[in-house]
Amino acid sequence: LGNAAFWVGYVHLESGRFDQAEKAFNDYLGWSYRLNEIEPGNPEWLMELSYAHSNLAALNTRRRGDEVASALLHIEKAGEFHRQVIELEPDNSTFLSEYGETMAWLADTRLLTCDLGGALRARQDNVGIARQLMEAMPGNTNYKSRYAFSLTGLAAVAVQIGLVEFATENLVIARDILAQLSLMDPSNHDMRFEYLMREYFVADLLAEQDRLQEAINRLDAISQAFREVMEQEAFSNQRRYATWIRFLLSRSDMAWRAGDPNAADAYLSEAITHIDRLLQSEGARATFRDILVQSRFQVWQQHAGDRGADDHLLADLQSDPEPSDGACSGRASLVKQAILSGDSDSAKVIAEDLLGAGYYEPSFVRVCSQYGICPGNG
Repeated sequence: LGNAAFWVGYVHLESGRFDQAEKAFNDYLGWSYRLNEIEPGNPEWLMELSYAHSNLAALNTRRRGDEVASALLHIEKAGEFHRQVIELEPDNSTFLSEYGETMAWLADTRLLTCDLGGALRARQDNVGIARQLMEAMPGNTNYKSRYAFSLTGLAAVAVQIGLVEFATENLVIARDILAQLSLMDPSNHDMRFEYLMREYFVADLLAEQDRLQEAINRLDAISQAFREVMEQEAFSNQRRYATWIRFLLSRSDMAWRAGDPNAADAYLSEAITHIDRLLQSEGARATFRDILVQSRFQVWQQHAGDRGADDHLLADLQSDPEPSDGACSGRASLVKQAILSGDSDSAKVIAEDLLGAGYYEPSFVRVCSQYGICPGNG
């Protein structure tokens, strides 16, 4: 009965029928609680409870908006039951690995509410578990890659807090692990992409540490290899496609900051071409709105505020609803939108709120200072 309810809920969730999915997942949750009442403390039933709460968290995360708070409660509950299982069976590597993933999920959900401290703690737990598993089985390539992914997740949160050097150190370790795994299997394009992506992330952070030319050199060194990986899969993976576009936007921004407007325009034009293609996919506009905002901002910025430099991007931006979640990164995009529209007062209010929440992501702080919207800039 419980498994049937889960699969019914899963099918409804993937089809976007959220009300039906919620009913099925609640049936699954009730079944799991009844099993635990019959045989309390059974690790198998405790895991069912964790899975049931995780499903409801997934549902509410997909709904977003006002449902994020409910998603957070469910994923926290899933973590509590999972911890009980780990205490009962500390040597079960499968349960421990899944617990690490639950902590990563908890971190991502906390980010949706701009809880940076909570997200950092959950990511640190995720890294600790991944390291424990890797050290227990050093020859297991899956655990090595999982450790690299966990370090990347920790770095992503650290960057938002402004811990740039700490984030860079973690990304370098992750990059080196993935580079090693990529060399072990040159035919594994997935691993090669993951390695190149980390190298791009490292370069991006170096640019924010007054090492702009070094960052440019690093991006140029991997540009062709990165492009080849994307072309081999015909830009079919949306997540990777978005990463490639962000790579082009970063390279454009670096060129502009380095005083090379021709290169900046070339990379930005290529990014816009890919953005137009990406946005033709169903649901891509809402999912990758941050790319649209960033590209429009760079067009405006690099052309000295010329709003006519690329009218179709501005039209696209204005036709979309504003982000509905409370993530710091989403609100940082609103700051750029306010600057674009000339509404410095709104930009200052949002910026002050973000800084008060501990959001010191370096590119946000740079823009905040550059356009005089940080508290104290007047």
